[in-house]
Amino acid sequence: MERKKRAPFMTLACLLTALPALAACANATPQKPDPDPKPEEHEYSVRFEKEHYYLSATDSANTLDVSAAVYRDGIAATELKATYTCADPTIATVSGEGVLQAVSAGQTYITATYLADGATVSDTAAVDVLSPADQENVNAFREDSVNLYGRTYLSGSRLTLDNVCTGVEVAFRGTSLKCTFRTGQGKIRVYVDGDTEGTDTIVKVIKGTASYTLCENLPEGAHVVKILKGSSAERNLQLPAENAFETDGTFLIPPKKSELKIEVIGDSITEGYGSMGTSADRLPTLENSDATKAYACVAMQELGADFSIMALAGICVKDSDVNGLNLYTRYSPYKETAYDPASFDADLTVLALGENDMWHATDNNLFPDYNVEKFQADYAEMLRTIRAAHPDKPILCIFGMMPASSTPLAKQTIEAAVADTGLDKIYTMQMLSNEQGGISHPNQTAHAANAKTLVEKIREIMEIQT
Repeated sequence: MERKKRAPFMTLACLLTALPALAACANATPQKPDPDPKPEEHEYSVRFEKEHYYLSATDSANTLDVSAAVYRDGIAATELKATYTCADPTIATVSGEGVLQAVSAGQTYITATYLADGATVSDTAAVDVLSPADQENVNAFREDSVNLYGRTYLSGSRLTLDNVCTGVEVAFRGTSLKCTFRTGQGKIRVYVDGDTEGTDTIVKVIKGTASYTLCENLPEGAHVVKILKGSSAERNLQLPAENAFETDGTFLIPPKKSELKIEVIGDSITEGYGSMGTSADRLPTLENSDATKAYACVAMQELGADFSIMALAGICVKDSDVNGLNLYTRYSPYKETAYDPASFDADLTVLALGENDMWHATDNNLFPDYNVEKFQADYAEMLRTIRAAHPDKPILCIFGMMPASSTPLAKQTIEAAVADTGLDKIYTMQMLSNEQGGISHPNQTAHAANAKTLVEKIREIMEIQT
């Protein structure tokens, strides 16, 4: 017969050891759930799709969905909705669903707000309601109907773009815009509705005129288009009056230009020489060079400034037939008509010369009659000339973007020239040196880095809040 196994038998020692634990269990108070659990912590933000919206004042039915997205921990939370306000409802109104409607011409701001875990997060965008413009005035390049950038001028009835980054801005209500160019070749960059990257177009008109589509298939509504010349001053571009711009809709008056005005004077670096190329490129071309992607223009776009850029490859402050000092008082290298630099009331001037000067000053074989002392005197003269045109306005001297101006001697010479003037509000800043682009000039990466540095310094000098 099989004997049944007995349960394990607890010895006296084991029992005595277990008693305190058994007693503790018997007397323990049952654990209750926390009535107020700590809420999960999230990071919220609100973002409009664009920084700038445009409407036409000619059509009160012209509305635009501008609803902002609410983000939770960086991910769009579609179930969360923002509330909206408009700073000036006499210009535009915005509904609770984020639908913007024109009321009258002018500029205002809309704000989207979300209350998250007791904290308010918001985003703001500009709104321009634009008045109608007469097509004839637009194509006559009247400054009450278009915005002009840089030292543009009329040659006969043609708007001439000589200097780099000169251009024109127009507005329209429709879906497309075309531009006609006269005989010539060059590169333009097209910016649509506040875009700061733009798209480039190479213009080649062998004879007569040719029309180029700047944008098409846009949503029906108000749009603002700016074109800037990216090619060098030697590549002249002209827009003939009467038929320069054509749209499938109607023209509008573009928003007023920024109140911040900045002037830049530079050489081939500022001109964007080789900025889109590589070290394998030995000659500048329309494809590998673009002033609109060089540091100066990129910085101006980031600042949203009204700007005038004068740059030419090879120029020194004074040691050449065509130099910074004589170009400063001319419309362009190819138009010797006197230009009054005071007519562009710059809040700040960026002087970006010195690379060619330092090369001349330190190469006794090629330039035996030029030296560092002469460069120092020339640079000081340039500073006095700028200050005479813009009294009491700051000047920012930048250098070092290529080897000749990145040496301690270059820094010492420029700083000594500044001291020689005895003027105040003159700042100096050394930039990143680079020869990895085309024709041993800075590449696009270096230009982008120098643009960021320039933006930060200008904001610091002008006390601009980001």
